[in-house]
Amino acid sequence: MEKKEYLKIISNKYGYSMKDIDQIIDEYLLILSDKIITNEKVTITNFGTFQKNLIKPKVVFSPIDGSTLEVKSYYRLTFTCSKQLLNKLKNNK
Repeated sequence: MEKKEYLKIISNKYGYSMKDIDQIIDEYLLILSDKIITNEKVTITNFGTFQKNLIKPKVVFSPIDGSTLEVKSYYRLTFTCSKQLLNKLKNNK
């Protein structure tokens, strides 16, 4: 599903224009991304938690030429499901 389809559903349900809803969602996502970038946990009730984690540098083996390569540290975004969402997923087999 694309953003446009979500906007249409919300617009039909609540009677606001798609432009207004688009602006609200864009602002919400901007706030969430800013919080994640500044190392804050972002929790959405009944959905889950997003968090930025630093992956430490490490040495890995290359099966192509048998050499070792050093991988620099990097950030990874992790998501932890809420119990409510996890239960919905389990019950909706």
